[in-house]
Amino acid sequence: MDCKPFPANTWIHLVWNFERVNGQAHYISSSVAGVTSTIDQFFQPQANWKLEDINVAFQMDGNFQQAPYNVWLDQVTLVAN
Repeated sequence: MDCKPFPANTWIHLVWNFERVNGQAHYISSSVAGVTSTIDQFFQPQANWKLEDINVAFQMDGNFQQAPYNVWLDQVTLVAN
């Protein structure tokens, strides 16, 4: 699948849908800018994992030239039921 960069100076809405089922993490789908992709993958939990360890991580990777760039991250929410 082609991986096109997001347009500059534009807010992009990203949503991950996941749940815990029988002790496994079930990644249901992700939505980027209103386009939803089905994931439907199950993964075993990490050893000694506790709910207090859950967090949101954001990773910025460079391009092949490692050219500098700016990213703004706003209104990040994680809901655990």
